[in-house]
Amino acid sequence: MQKFSVQRLCWVIMSATKTKYKKMGGDRMAENGFRKGVSVLGRSLGGLGGSALWGVMLSFSLFSVILLLSGMVAAQLPVATNFEDGTMQGWSARGGVTLANTTEASNTGIRSLKTTGRTASWQGPQYDVTSLMTNGSRYHVTVWARLAPGEAPASIRVTVARVLGGTTTYHNVIPDTPVTSGQWVRLSAYYDYAFNHDSLTLYVETATGTPSFYIDDFELAYTPLQIQTDIASVYQCWSDYFRVGAAVSQRDISGAHADLLKKHFNNITPDNDMKWASIEPTEGVFNYGPADALVAFAVANNIKVRGHTLVWHQQVPAWVFQDGSGNPLPVNAASKTLVLQRLENHIRAVVPHFGANVGVWDVVNEVIDPGQADGFRRSPWYQYTGTDYIDRAFLVAHEVAPTAKLFINDYDTTNPTKRQFLLNLIQALHNRGVPVDGIGHQMHVNIDYPTADAVFQTINMFSAIGVDNQITELDMSVYNNGTQTYTVVPDLVLLRQGYRYRDLFNTFRRLQGKISSVTFWGQADDNTWLSTFPIPRLEAPLLFDEQLQAKYAYIGIIAPIRLAKYSRGGRIMNY
Repeated sequence: MQKFSVQRLCWVIMSATKTKYKKMGGDRMAENGFRKGVSVLGRSLGGLGGSALWGVMLSFSLFSVILLLSGMVAAQLPVATNFEDGTMQGWSARGGVTLANTTEASNTGIRSLKTTGRTASWQGPQYDVTSLMTNGSRYHVTVWARLAPGEAPASIRVTVARVLGGTTTYHNVIPDTPVTSGQWVRLSAYYDYAFNHDSLTLYVETATGTPSFYIDDFELAYTPLQIQTDIASVYQCWSDYFRVGAAVSQRDISGAHADLLKKHFNNITPDNDMKWASIEPTEGVFNYGPADALVAFAVANNIKVRGHTLVWHQQVPAWVFQDGSGNPLPVNAASKTLVLQRLENHIRAVVPHFGANVGVWDVVNEVIDPGQADGFRRSPWYQYTGTDYIDRAFLVAHEVAPTAKLFINDYDTTNPTKRQFLLNLIQALHNRGVPVDGIGHQMHVNIDYPTADAVFQTINMFSAIGVDNQITELDMSVYNNGTQTYTVVPDLVLLRQGYRYRDLFNTFRRLQGKISSVTFWGQADDNTWLSTFPIPRLEAPLLFDEQLQAKYAYIGIIAPIRLAKYSRGGRIMNY
């Protein structure tokens, strides 16, 4: 009765709301959240006095300053350049290249900006955005690009160079996008700027090589973000079944992304900040700052943390498998001892650092290769230690965190061959007394694969050998192959995705008691690894769109009965 009532309540909330959920990038009904916030604050002031009152007034004043500055910056945008007046329109040369306003090619009109004389990939046209971009704001950046005649295909990207206190750092704005000399290509992305700066320069570069290229029709626009506050919380609706999480980075713990996180998720997984290369890039030198910030946010908001990941074949610093001179270690018994000791040292440092604030760890990640006769990935870990690194990692993690839940994590676990290798491995580890508490199923799925029945069978098989199951990296590509691309994802595809999410979560519901958490690999479509894998393309794999608004995918897991309102007669319907 309880689980029925919670789910029913979520459906009631969805039925009562007047917010539209339609397609990624569609129009939404706006709410004046600032006015509501001021009203709540005003009612709260009456119950405060003395220093508390002054503290609230100070915080409110600082908040007002931030709003004022953001408003001043937004008032200067959008900035657009099309070069039709024959000038550079604010663009300048980065790195000694030659810029020319030209009529040789154009995306619209008759002119564009041509860059030649490049001797390094980072050289190109640049634009000063110091006074145009501010911390905590979102921007939509667009530029059209084309290679000069005779140039071989290349990837072009947009980057910002940030200078603060004399230190320059570089941040990707638009990822690598394939461009040719045959046609104009639109480079476009939403970018959340989450830093301070003394100066800030946006520039166009190539991933590799030095081809000459044209740009045209550049636009930088401010995009205000506000989450929907009148919709049901995902984690609350599924609280009788499992916890619901999201993979996060530093950008997710401030602004609207933090609001979305707190409303809909009660678990987080750091996407990169706990990986070996991030935390211990140099032997014995640890960088805990980014991960500590994520954990502190989680603790402050009653959110649980999954540690990801202690041992993986990727994002491992080179020194782990090198000698003191930077040469590869020979494959012998001495190297095996050294590599295992380095692994142990890493775990003994990292796991106790986070202590009880991280209750679950992905101890080893992606160790199975179904193409091998014995099922084990031929990673450097395997080359130097065989399978001993797996045992050592679990044993040491359990020793230093005896109450933590320890998981083996992998993808494509519905593949029968790979699934059997994983089952055999876990049973063998248990037989050797190695403490493995559960398996993480990454679940990077698409709109066709795998079937819900395959998921159901897989979870039951692992549950039968006495381990917990967690869905650890869930997302759903809108494509079913590695070559197709959309410039705009069709509504019918997004609707189909909604039904696929419905079927998947109905399967999770049927498996109640066998799955303890479901974690999405990201919060919203504005930040997904699939935008660059397996090729750069527009993706929409998550519950919320690039504006953090709920999609059909959200409806599919919260109030699936409402999907029918959109699909009567095979077409999208408003309600």
